[in-house]
Amino acid sequence: TQMRGFEIKPYALLSTQINFLPNIFSAITQRDRQNLFVANSLNSLDERFLGFGDLFGVDFRYSQIGYSSALGVEYIYTNFINKNASKIFTERVEGSQVLYDVKIYDTKSDQFNEVNSQEQNSTSGI
Repeated sequence: TQMRGFEIKPYALLSTQINFLPNIFSAITQRDRQNLFVANSLNSLDERFLGFGDLFGVDFRYSQIGYSSALGVEYIYTNFINKNASKIFTERVEGSQVLYDVKIYDTKSDQFNEVNSQEQNSTSGI
């Protein structure tokens, strides 16, 4: 909105995980979100698991801290306590580092829509 006030017309607005929240759709008008792209590294999770987050007031779909904490607990449990336990998270850990799969989303509508890799490649000159 401030950019529109100053008549600034960027080619694209790029944001990190911090703006991957549903309230972005009410905080920024649709007109101002037309070229806004948000990076997100959190994968979809089973609905039953999301219910556990509700018990603790954490929405694993949008909380990077909650998501990574739960992933860490799972890693410790499945690697050191019960190696036969099934995993919920799909991320790999190599050299004590989580390898997140970062996806890019547009915000043109009233929900996050993943930009496919072909679209990403066509705008790679950004």
